[in-house]
Amino acid sequence: MSKYGKVSFKKRKFAVNDQKFELDAASPIEGKIQIGVDVKRIEARRDIHKRCDEILNKASKFKATFPDGKFAAVIYYPFVDEHLNVQSRLKSTLIDIVVFAGTQTESTNNAVQTLLIAVEHQKQVEK
Repeated sequence: MSKYGKVSFKKRKFAVNDQKFELDAASPIEGKIQIGVDVKRIEARRDIHKRCDEILNKASKFKATFPDGKFAAVIYYPFVDEHLNVQSRLKSTLIDIVVFAGTQTESTNNAVQTLLIAVEHQKQVEK
């Protein structure tokens, strides 16, 4: 991810009470996490509810640990006409950004760029 933005990312874990959670990408690479990214593949329509609940749970735990942090979800869901349904299930104050990525490199690059632009924009608005 860091090739498109000003910050570096790496996979990181965080703990809430006795539970451990893993972020697929987190920044900075050490210290207090400011941006946490969860990447999910939802390959079947029947899995939308379960995967969205998993994302919301991780976002809740992330915000409890890092209340000033930004939480983003990058989702692969091949049914493009249903992306709005997924976005609406994930509409929450716990999730700052939801982007969709496909299997092609260009799609993934566009998703990452969108995510980083959105995070930078939110930081500017909050100043």
